[in-house]
Amino acid sequence: DTRYPSQTADLRPMENEYQYYDRSKEAMKKIIHLHRKRGGTVLLVGHAPSLEVLTRHLMNGQPRPERLAELSAKVDFCSMTIIE
Repeated sequence: DTRYPSQTADLRPMENEYQYYDRSKEAMKKIIHLHRKRGGTVLLVGHAPSLEVLTRHLMNGQPRPERLAELSAKVDFCSMTIIE
């Protein structure tokens, strides 16, 4: 879709883990805001670290950049996680 508006306009190629958590938190907030009125199911597709950084905000947790690699290694290839 050539009309798709990206939810993360400030992508930095050399961001650190804290910046990755912050960017992901802001993206998740935008996605929630866009779909709050409609309800329904939202499908997010990402790599293993995405599971940690995108759900951390939803669970009101603090970022864990020092454990990001360890946590990401626990996510199986081609896996699916459902969060309700």
